[in-house]
Amino acid sequence: MPIVDNATAFFGYMQQHQLLLALLSGLTLPFIVPLKRDEHEKAPIWQRVIICFSFLCFIFGTISPATSYVLRFLYPSRLEVSTPVILWAILISFTVVGVIFHYVARRILSPEIDKLKRKMVKKTSLERNTRTDVREIKALLPTTEKYDPEQFIDLKKGVFIGLNENRDPQYIPLSDWQKQHADVIGTTGAGKGVATGLLIYQSILADEGVFEMDPKNDEWAPHLIRKACEDAGKPFYLIDLNKPEYQLNLIDGITAEHLEELFIAGFSLAEKGEAADFYRIDDRRAARATAQLINENPTATIRDLFNGV
Repeated sequence: MPIVDNATAFFGYMQQHQLLLALLSGLTLPFIVPLKRDEHEKAPIWQRVIICFSFLCFIFGTISPATSYVLRFLYPSRLEVSTPVILWAILISFTVVGVIFHYVARRILSPEIDKLKRKMVKKTSLERNTRTDVREIKALLPTTEKYDPEQFIDLKKGVFIGLNENRDPQYIPLSDWQKQHADVIGTTGAGKGVATGLLIYQSILADEGVFEMDPKNDEWAPHLIRKACEDAGKPFYLIDLNKPEYQLNLIDGITAEHLEELFIAGFSLAEKGEAADFYRIDDRRAARATAQLINENPTATIRDLFNGV
């Protein structure tokens, strides 16, 4: 059979260079032994070539006597190769010498290779630990791209966070966005408010409840959030703490019994089986009496109840 004949000729050629293959096996094994399983799968092409070559040298070099035994067992009439016992020791010794030479060469050559790399690398204007002129800082900042973010919003892909340097949209998986915290940090005018508004807009579309407290009173944020609520079919409430009048009645529609429970829980007036319960009797009576005022004025606010006691 041509295939068997070619394989036999290939193996015979390998048998003539067992010592060289054992030495090459020792030289290349340190490249692949430290790699983890996932690193093997993601290895670049050049590294995969080294892995295949190293295994080939290991099989037909370091453990070639065992390989010879297996092939003699499979093709007894075609292969007649004697394997002296001392050959094992010689092949293993050559492999060990290759491993030692690999680490010695790496220790000697690595600093020289690093020096060569540094000489070949072109320094950037963003180099750290160097003095810069604040008047030229604008040239170091990335340029601002103008685009319509609505064109890239797609919750099936994730939460859209912006474009990269190639103008490709970047997304965070929605499940990760819902589980993690996020900080939006930047210089004045860098677009923190725009980025935050974009994230809030998508969170509302993703059926998330959003509460925003804005001490700087952003002019456009309420309009953006209102639009997101309208698009998602959700209610929108805006409370301006700068206004003295009531904008949201927290006890609207509440019953006297429910309000009394809230007072008792909020002020820790519940009986705990302690001596201090005696001193809270009047407080519990006041809570009950105040809660009953809601029956007389169902639209009363907390301020009305406080002034009516």
